[in-house]
Amino acid sequence: MLTSEPQPSGSGFRSLMKNRQFVILWVGQIVAQLADKSFLLLLITLVAAYQPPENIENFMRSSVMIANTLPAILLGSAAGIFVDRWSKKQILWSSNFIRGFITLLIPLLPKELSWFPLLLLVSGLESILTQFFAPAEQAAIPALVKPQNLMSANALFTTTMMGSFVVGFAVGAPLLSWSQTWGGLHGPEYLVGGLYILSALILCGLTIEEDKVDQTLALHPWADLKMGIQYLRKNRLISNAMIQLTVLYSVFAALLVLAIDLAKRVGFEEPSQFSFLLAAAGVGLFVGAAILGQWGERFHHLPLPLIGFMSMGLVLILFV
Repeated sequence: MLTSEPQPSGSGFRSLMKNRQFVILWVGQIVAQLADKSFLLLLITLVAAYQPPENIENFMRSSVMIANTLPAILLGSAAGIFVDRWSKKQILWSSNFIRGFITLLIPLLPKELSWFPLLLLVSGLESILTQFFAPAEQAAIPALVKPQNLMSANALFTTTMMGSFVVGFAVGAPLLSWSQTWGGLHGPEYLVGGLYILSALILCGLTIEEDKVDQTLALHPWADLKMGIQYLRKNRLISNAMIQLTVLYSVFAALLVLAIDLAKRVGFEEPSQFSFLLAAAGVGLFVGAAILGQWGERFHHLPLPLIGFMSMGLVLILFV
């Protein structure tokens, strides 16, 4: 396909590192991603504090995962509509600050089984705020970099996201354990909340030039959402891809819960050490993304999603 758009610069990464505003956004993303992965580990380990009966412990862990995932399904598209109308900088720092504040409130929750729904509420609130942070972060990139560096910037953010899956889960468990040595019983909550607030402080230094939305021409959010749904109905390629992504993330959520029991089978002593299995999965994601990014055009004729799902199923059967 021919294009008249600016071609990527050969010195993309070098020029990005000279862009102070982009570096601020990138560092803020790294800290926020580490906080996200640590927060998920924190929620799962907190289930044990409620001393649940053995027959419902896995159900409670699954409930935490569902509470943290459901807002992404219900509010993901709607959040992007509002992000287009609000200040990106304000969304970035305020969402992280509120997430940190909510995390710091966790030690105040009663650790009785009847109060467990409050932990689910905290998990859901954190996920709701994440639905606003993520699209604001992506929308801020083209406002901070030149068009010829946009591909390099998106590649760097994607690599960082994949890397955080590996590093975040691998480092998260040791970090939470280490935080108890200086913060006591509630050290993990203080650590994760502090990471969110640190990310918020970093992002406060952003300067983003944004186009003001003409309110007289702006559509109602519900109308925007309907237009997006109509577009998906017409474009079957995009809608099918979204369905596959939805199934894929559902499988990921199931694997997160499965990894907890699997960690015991392979010899890990602490339930929180299941994060090392997730880190190994992150390595696979990183390698797969690199292969497809480099040689993916050679495999375009193959049903790659089908091959991927079948491969995951066969590997899981080996653990039976």
